[in-house]
Amino acid sequence: MYQKKSLKIKGKKIAVISYLTIIGLLIAYRMNSKNKSSFARYHIRQSLGILTIMIAVIIFTKMILIHEYILEISLLMFLLRLFFSVIGIYNVMNYERKPIPFIGIQANQFFKPLNR
Repeated sequence: MYQKKSLKIKGKKIAVISYLTIIGLLIAYRMNSKNKSSFARYHIRQSLGILTIMIAVIIFTKMILIHEYILEISLLMFLLRLFFSVIGIYNVMNYERKPIPFIGIQANQFFKPLNR
């Protein structure tokens, strides 16, 4: 029983780390490759989905040459990332596997082969 609880706590720690920053996501991925927590794996995919969408939006806005609004769009993407990360961390703390709104289901399906 103690070992199951220990693995559950490690999975929660890894999942929280994945939502913190890009570096945190890489560290969580590396940590989970050793421990193999399915709970952490789910949240790593969610965090990766958030990051992918944010980067894609910023690249898209640069491609269509909206340079005068790039600062505002970057700030908006940062705030959205923060908002989605808070939702993700809240789900982790409640030990839930709820998808992040708008992008969670697609991220989970797209990044499924990752980190097996």
